[in-house]
Amino acid sequence: FSVIQAYHCCKSIVTFTDNCSSPEVEIERWPNMVVSGRVVAIVMIGLLTLGAVTEAFGGGKAFGGGIDSKEVQKLCSPSVVFISTPDGLGSGFVVSSDGVVVTNRHVIGEWPGGHINVQLQDGRRCRVVRVKHLDSYTELDLAILYCEMPEGVPALSIGTSTPDVGSDVVAIGHPSGLKWVITKGIVSRIHDADYLQLDAAVNGGNSGGPLIDETGRVVGVITWKMRGMENTNFAIRPERITYVLQRENIRLSHERLIRSESPTEA
Repeated sequence: FSVIQAYHCCKSIVTFTDNCSSPEVEIERWPNMVVSGRVVAIVMIGLLTLGAVTEAFGGGKAFGGGIDSKEVQKLCSPSVVFISTPDGLGSGFVVSSDGVVVTNRHVIGEWPGGHINVQLQDGRRCRVVRVKHLDSYTELDLAILYCEMPEGVPALSIGTSTPDVGSDVVAIGHPSGLKWVITKGIVSRIHDADYLQLDAAVNGGNSGGPLIDETGRVVGVITWKMRGMENTNFAIRPERITYVLQRENIRLSHERLIRSESPTEA
């Protein structure tokens, strides 16, 4: 029983009761008890919350599904880089063994002339040899760094499609300079061809970092948030990332870092 299923069930029940003239609409009668649609909705939301709490404190997956945050942190964090410039800091991630890093344009500022520092999780630094701003043919806030990368740094693969609303995701980045922080949430909404909305907590320093699904694939680049609102954040969709990288003839990784537990799934 997934978050997506619960979302649709609760939405259907509440809509049903809201459209009825009586606040106590009988949907099923038990001995000496009448259960309204609103009561059922409340119970379902309570069960969903209990599953989330169980997952958070027990380290398992609520209702037998969801994302394994520990596995994502272990396997994907080494591919995430810390980026700093004289004007600020942000995040990025490796997409090719050739040393190609994806980030936001606003993270790196202007180039040439500006010093860009790229640091791996193990403390090693990578020299940036070239920067490609992508606003010449796209309005997306994206940039590519070509770095001298040590051998053995894993590259993250890009998801083939945007995950459904309600899907679990993990953000990895450096909020306010706190390095390699992971936060977990869900896809809240698909807005347009360019962006998806998420509720995982992100802040300044997360920009340019990856949004990762349960397979370890990147399904978004964290880009911006709405000020004055909690957990209303936005990431560039994977289809747009792939379009940009393919146009730049970048050799992408197709490795799935986190394998499915199902032997029949590719």
